[in-house]
This record gives sequence, structure tokens and C-alpha cells, in this order.
Amino acid sequence: MAWSRGYIGAAFLTALMAGAACTPPTTPTPEPQAVATSFASRLLLNGSAWKSFTQTTTSLVTARLAVLSPDAEVVVRLGFGTLEGTTCTTTMTVDTASSDETPQLSMLLAPGRYCVQIWDIGNIKSINDFVIILVQQP
Repeated sequence: MAWSRGYIGAAFLTALMAGAACTPPTTPTPEPQAVATSFASRLLLNGSAWKSFTQTTTSLVTARLAVLSPDAEVVVRLGFGTLEGTTCTTTMTVDTASSDETPQLSMLLAPGRYCVQIWDIGNIKSINDFVIILVQQP
């Protein structure tokens, strides 16, 4: 009896050690990526438009007015804000024309619901199409 218990114990220990030596390789965790979202619509004379977004981590968020057409050189107002019911209440704004590459707004935001808003400040001559690129860093 003692011999069979010792043999079984040795076999179990050998199997356990063999299993530990054969652990599968770990897969590296991918780095979080920035998330870019476009907001495209129309801006009416003396009008405004906004889009809500959810921020899941505290990180930098940028907004760029990429397209304003046909009045590309005209200055409009662009802003970040918070949602109050169905209203976007801006907390940071900039008066700007469209830009090919450089974001016009940049803000560190905590987790929550926010909005990006554009409005005519009396400069556009007709209805304009626009595209705002919103980038949320990881």
C-alpha cells in the first residue's frame, strides 16, 4: 500500500510539473487607441448645431472644424459643453475658421456626457455644410 501511494504521489507531482512547463504564451495587451468621430451637418444663418458624446476616461479631447462650405474662410464659434437636458451649455469656446490639420479646441475631460457645438456669429452668407472632427485620446 505505501508503495502505491508513493508512486501515485510521484506521478501526480511529475504531471503537475510538466503542466507548469507547458503554459501557453501570453498575448500582449494592445495599446489603447484614440477614437476619432466626425460630426457633419448644416449650419443655418445665425443658427447652431451640436452633437453629444460620452467620455469614458479622463483624457484629452480635441475638436477641429475640418470643413465649412461654401464659406471656408468665415469665422464661426466652436465650443465644448455639458448637456443640460436637451441643451448643450458651452464651457469653452473659440472663434475660428476651418482648419486642415490643427484642432481649434483642446480640453482635458473627466468621464461624463459632453457636447461639441458650432454656431454662426453673424458671418456666414448662406447655409453651410460643416464637418467637425472630435478626437478622444485614450
